[in-house]
Amino acid sequence: MKGLKEVESWEKVLLGAGTLWTPGMAVAAEIDSAAGWDHLWLEVLIDISVIGAVFSLAAIWMLFRYRARSPNDVGRGPKLSSTQAVA
Repeated sequence: MKGLKEVESWEKVLLGAGTLWTPGMAVAAEIDSAAGWDHLWLEVLIDISVIGAVFSLAAIWMLFRYRARSPNDVGRGPKLSSTQAVA
């Protein structure tokens, strides 16, 4: 029985040492959050630039596709009452 109690006490010592050692390792392996935010900001800027370029190309294409080819191509809209204009 004495040997069994020694094993239990060693287990407690190792378990206690492990719990004291683990937070120190967590601090040592801490990730730099500023670098992560910089990477995220770069991704956001790339996404916004790509979306802006796509919308710009679509707007330019629509300007040429739907332009008036002659002065007579411009039409007139129907007369609207004040209720229709608000709605």
